[in-house]
Amino acid sequence: TRKEESEKKLEHTKLNLLRINDILTELETNLEPLKLQSDKAKKYLDLGGYGTVDGKNFMQKLNLIFKEKNYSLGGSADLLIVTIFMALQRGVI
Repeated sequence: TRKEESEKKLEHTKLNLLRINDILTELETNLEPLKLQSDKAKKYLDLGGYGTVDGKNFMQKLNLIFKEKNYSLGGSADLLIVTIFMALQRGVI
């Protein structure tokens, strides 16, 4: 019946909203570490990247910070990719 169909659609909509809330919660959890990584990548490039002593020292310190905060290797790999992209955009490499 139409009522049953409407109830099924409503239930599917509720489930979809729950999934969306789960996704939003996960994204919000990851936002702070990604912002930190982005800021650090910008500073690294401003220091001249790995081609300078300051850049190398900064990257070593950054590696320790990431280890202390238990950021995943995937997150660090993401930072590396972003750093390389930004360096290419700026013509640093």
